[in-house]
Amino acid sequence: MNAELKKIVAEVKPTLKAETPDVILEAIATQILTAREARKALDRDGLMVRDAKHNPVAHPALDAERAAQNQLTALMKPWLAKVSARRTPPKRRART
Repeated sequence: MNAELKKIVAEVKPTLKAETPDVILEAIATQILTAREARKALDRDGLMVRDAKHNPVAHPALDAERAAQNQLTALMKPWLAKVSARRTPPKRRART
């Protein structure tokens, strides 16, 4: 695992269950890296590029980013740590 993947694992690990296997952590980090690299290409080149016949087409990185995000969602869902979404509702004012 390269340094960039290790950095991403360190970012993501606190949000996952403690028993998440290392192979899953590496797969998650790889998908995040793929999505980030695709986003950099889109930011650099724009959403549209020219094909071989000079017609405008969607940038191939758009599909790569979307696929990485879908894979990431599927990988992370079973391993996400439970986060309490419960919050205390605001107190109502007493009627006078």
